Amino acid sequence: MITAQADRVRAHVFLCLLAYYVEWQMRQRLAPLLFFDEEWLEPDSEDSVVVPIKSDTPATRKAATKRTQEGWTVQSFRTLLTNLSTICKNRVQPKLTGVSVSFDKLTTPSALQQRALDLLGVALTL
Repeated sequence: MITAQADRVRAHVFLCLLAYYVEWQMRQRLAPLLFFDEEWLEPDSEDSVVVPIKSDTPATRKAATKRTQEGWTVQSFRTLLTNLSTICKNRVQPKLTGVSVSFDKLTTPSALQQRALDLLGVALTL
């Protein structure tokens, strides 16, 4: 009985770590669209104990203008995922007598959604 519970705990911890890793990978790849940049963490010099914020970097410009270099509105990770969640696949089955045809229809992603999918390396297919 104890081994079954220990296995469940291990499985739960594994799934939590896997989910965190997937989120981390997504944040890294979607960084051009998000309020997230590694540049904030780069020190000016190796001698300094305190890391000063650089005054003119792409990250500071993005934070100030709320726009990416490509002109997109900068997103939070949550709002971008919410935006991506509107992409769906619908099964269309017309009710015509004597015809039993059905097909799948995928919603067309917006330009921002397509850019995010491109950054993630995901292609939508039926």
